[in-house]
Amino acid sequence: MTIEEIRQMLRAASQKLRKEGEQAGREWAATQAQPAELQRLAGAPMEGWQFEEGCASYEFIELIEGNPDHWPDSNDVHTFWGGVGCKIMPDDQFVEAFVDGALEFWNSKKARV
Repeated sequence: MTIEEIRQMLRAASQKLRKEGEQAGREWAATQAQPAELQRLAGAPMEGWQFEEGCASYEFIELIEGNPDHWPDSNDVHTFWGGVGCKIMPDDQFVEAFVDGALEFWNSKKARV
């Protein structure tokens, strides 16, 4: 296997993960999310928004809960991500795609109102 073939495989895996994250975010927004959670997510300054490396799954929960004084514990995080179909803790790329999918759904709903 050449370096270029390995790069192509990694790019394909990254694109697949992104699509899965976006789809999961749309499904969560459509079926499980509360309007207040989506409003908090939409109100977050997304321009240049960066999760701390390796902490996106925790930071997302903190954001949608709307309580900056409460850092979610591992049980909170595993419960949420397990509830949206993740068998393992999602990586940062998946969480960022999840946010994009959820916001895409929320913005499409707001446009219809």
